[in-house]
Amino acid sequence: MRDITKEEVEKFLNENNFEYVPNQGAVSFPKLQRIYTRLSQGKNLSSIKVADGKIMDGHHRFICSKLLGVKIDIVPGAKNHTDVEYRWETMELHSIDYDTQDEIDNYVKEFDQE
Repeated sequence: MRDITKEEVEKFLNENNFEYVPNQGAVSFPKLQRIYTRLSQGKNLSSIKVADGKIMDGHHRFICSKLLGVKIDIVPGAKNHTDVEYRWETMELHSIDYDTQDEIDNYVKEFDQE
């Protein structure tokens, strides 16, 4: 298995249309890499939450599932009342990790069970 590159993700987001729009303007590239690895190993992930055609929770999971062609459950999410409209092709890929080590460890315990 190989890692994804930032350039691959940017190109993918620029060249594809998706059934849902983002509800934020940036994601963490280190988090994308972890989720991409986890998904490519067949690990479980929590559902993506969507309201009014916008992803409310699960942007990283959504991107990685699309990159790999893997299906992840979509469930209704709570609406966010922002009027800001984001687009995948302008999504920023931050080099900082949004998760703390404790959050990473807890996610592994919850979802990486064999």
